[in-house]
Amino acid sequence: MRPFFLVSLCLLLLSAILFAPPTASAYRTERVVLVVIDGLRATEAFEERPWDFIPMMWDSLTPRGTLYPGIYNLGATWTTPAHAQMCSGQREFQPNCGEVGKYTRPQYPTIFEYYNASAGPENYDTFIVTNKWNLRTLTHSLNPAYGAPDSAFMVKVEESDLDVFSAAAEIMTVYEPHLLLIHFGDVDFVGHTGPWDSYLSSISTADTLVYRVWRQLIQRPGSPYNNRTTMIVTTDHGRHGDAYGGLLRTNSTYKYVPGYREHGCLCPGCQHLFLLALGPDTPQGAVCDRRVHQIDICPTIARLFDLSAPYSDGTVLWEMLGQEQPPPSLSREAPQLAVRGGVLHKAWREKGPSTGGRGAIYYSWRTLGSSWSTPTRISSFVDSTTASTEAFFPSLSVDDSNVDIAWSSLGFHDGSGGWQVWHRRSTDAGESWDRAERLVCFSETARDTLFQRSMPNRPCITTRGERVAVFYARIRFGVGYRISAHGGSEWPDDPPLQVLPGEEVRDCAHRVKVAQTPGGPPRLHLVWNDIRAKCYNLYYQHTAGNGMTWLDSDVQLTDYGDDTHVVDMAIAPDDTVLHVIAADNRELGGGQKVFQIYHTCSTLWGDAPEVTWHPVSSSHLQGERPGAIDPALVVAGTDTLYAAWADHKDGNFEIYTSRSLNGGRTWSTPRRQSETPGFSLQPQLAWDRANRRLYLIYQDNTEGSWELSDVYDITYEDE
Repeated sequence: MRPFFLVSLCLLLLSAILFAPPTASAYRTERVVLVVIDGLRATEAFEERPWDFIPMMWDSLTPRGTLYPGIYNLGATWTTPAHAQMCSGQREFQPNCGEVGKYTRPQYPTIFEYYNASAGPENYDTFIVTNKWNLRTLTHSLNPAYGAPDSAFMVKVEESDLDVFSAAAEIMTVYEPHLLLIHFGDVDFVGHTGPWDSYLSSISTADTLVYRVWRQLIQRPGSPYNNRTTMIVTTDHGRHGDAYGGLLRTNSTYKYVPGYREHGCLCPGCQHLFLLALGPDTPQGAVCDRRVHQIDICPTIARLFDLSAPYSDGTVLWEMLGQEQPPPSLSREAPQLAVRGGVLHKAWREKGPSTGGRGAIYYSWRTLGSSWSTPTRISSFVDSTTASTEAFFPSLSVDDSNVDIAWSSLGFHDGSGGWQVWHRRSTDAGESWDRAERLVCFSETARDTLFQRSMPNRPCITTRGERVAVFYARIRFGVGYRISAHGGSEWPDDPPLQVLPGEEVRDCAHRVKVAQTPGGPPRLHLVWNDIRAKCYNLYYQHTAGNGMTWLDSDVQLTDYGDDTHVVDMAIAPDDTVLHVIAADNRELGGGQKVFQIYHTCSTLWGDAPEVTWHPVSSSHLQGERPGAIDPALVVAGTDTLYAAWADHKDGNFEIYTSRSLNGGRTWSTPRRQSETPGFSLQPQLAWDRANRRLYLIYQDNTEGSWELSDVYDITYEDE
């Protein structure tokens, strides 16, 4: 056996966990082995001739398990984000992390962290074994409630899939982990570099190794795995379909290569996967024709272990557990809040029985002292059977009686899933709504361009009079936008896809925030984070309002070069100054990196080589697992600011607020606002200038589902 070595081994003491230990499992499964064949296209797996390409899985394993031939990766179809998606249950918009270059961890907790947090540090036994560096960030997420203390062990071998199998065999014999990910990387390696015959040969080897994992390692007589283990076999992404060709970029030159050589777009070949499950709870010889998703893997494993996976957006694969799919539970999340003229407006994402378990965007309003209006569904499903459109990431902006909402949607077209950005407006303060307008569209004409890789998502909208601006993150080349000078009734279509100048330097924008000056000459302020400098840093740009002229170069607001990241930010302008707060995990001493909220403003930037930031939150002063995320910010007058965020300093995410009376240089002692038994995230603030009142909304997780809080009127003592 070739030697292997541990790359990540993090076992810090766990003194506070987010959830109570799981109850005794309702399933016979005690261990789970997740086997991933990297980059195996569905056409060379179960789609066309499985008896030729994967005879061992087809003849010997499929009759013993449940097959999902219609499972899809509708997020990023690269190795690093795809593994994060299957392990976190969220579509992770992050770059690929190869041997060198970009480095970022999942934003959402992984199944390894869920398991370790529940088992306790004395029972840590989750492993990842791989021959590919792309998985080095998968051991734990950036989430302060989990993270490094709940990290999985990672074993990186230097050679082939055969060495991965040997390492897995030793791990299963010596450590007997309850949760193990075995990653075979050769199919993707050879697919990128080798001829067709070599690609098929690597598939044959992986097919044999999967069979050996089941027969020799899991079903070994006397093994704790025998008859007590569920094995899930899948792939992280496919490869370009031959009908679309493979677009390969080298520096600034593009060329076509055979489809199987590349991946990373939204074509059916890249998105279409497979999943085969075997185990004591899994029906044998079953085929599930339901369209399911890669993000469903995490909650399914969590279900087998009786764990909660509250951050997951996937659903349990009930068929492989031998159970009928229950009705979807109601969940409301991602609140947005605005107030104008004594009228409160809110928008949110909702999933439940009325939406068929798919996300939809809703809106409601109320005057002060009255009840909320009947919710209006803003997004709609194009076709309930073929389009499967689901909505995400609402953004709300209000100016006088104009209410504008932007959101992302995800739908199928001709076998592929595509991301889109939409806009809808009300001109009578939310009473009635114009027809939804699709601003950015995945279409047939886009498949031969790099647009198909951009995955427009997380839009941010701002409104001033008839000028409506929508900016959005792109997983390739940074930031895109559309600006209407006609209240959203007309949008310039030349060019149909607008991006910031110098887009080639930006890579994988993660969050985008845009705002307009409330008075004076119109100006659009834009702040975003991207990963051009190895990890997520913060950048600034502005335009006079039409999007045609920009600063000659981006203003860099942070300068991190290792695994420090700015994961989210909020901005708020007054007539002359732009204020920014951000969550980043700086080192606070002793080698510990803690997410905190920091503030800066445009008057502090100037020509200084470094931007000055002032701390807002203070969770590093207490708590075993401190960390502050999800910042929100409003300007309430000259030098008066209010901030809100989710803080884990109490051992549970709670919402805190603080006030500055000197333009952000100093802040009041943080005040806790949430008191629910569960945990709270994503606060939003709104300032009523006319009545000088501050409002707060956030989302709570109670009993495993998300619900919106009431809208609170926040008062400080001297107001």
